[in-house]
Amino acid sequence: MGKSCADVAEAAGVDRKSARRWLYEGRRPRTRQKAMLVGRLLQADPAWLWPSLTPKLSTPDLACMYARLSDVPDQLWLGLARSARTAIDIATDCPPVLPVPELARVLEERAAAGVRVRLCLGSTVDPVVVAGAQTRRCEHPDMIGIFRFDGAMLVWLNGGGPGMEKLGPVLHLTRSEDDGPFEAYEYVLRTLWAYGEPRRARAAQIA
Repeated sequence: MGKSCADVAEAAGVDRKSARRWLYEGRRPRTRQKAMLVGRLLQADPAWLWPSLTPKLSTPDLACMYARLSDVPDQLWLGLARSARTAIDIATDCPPVLPVPELARVLEERAAAGVRVRLCLGSTVDPVVVAGAQTRRCEHPDMIGIFRFDGAMLVWLNGGGPGMEKLGPVLHLTRSEDDGPFEAYEYVLRTLWAYGEPRRARAAQIA
């Protein structure tokens, strides 16, 4: 990625010797904060760089949590989208609909390859044109940002209070257990998609 040990050391606030150990000797940062700083620099998930850093979680569905949407590495967005083979579902009522500009091109490529791509957009966001994708408007009052790529999901908790549309954290979930958080938010996705259907049907009947 064009980054040196000096770049890693500066980003994490450590000496070059420590950075070299992290990169080449299998050592890991002592704190999760430093791991997050390095992950942001390298545009990679710290849980992927250092699997042993992640403590045992109360639910195996939770792979990582990011404090803000902007903390999610671009390569994670693009990697999850490119790896999807069956379905990509996006539901959101807050911009940005596509947090990474290159994501639109990747979605079009996946749709052309036969992947089902669906965009469920709130009435307050501008329309997004993605060739091959199904798009539906949804006016449900409790929408949050959900980005599902087959068995992986990024959930942007951008609802529930003033300011959360910009400050809400992001959960990186994987389908690892029955009745876990992944399946719960998958149900929310289905509900939001279906919620827009009656309105569209009624509008067609009136027209």
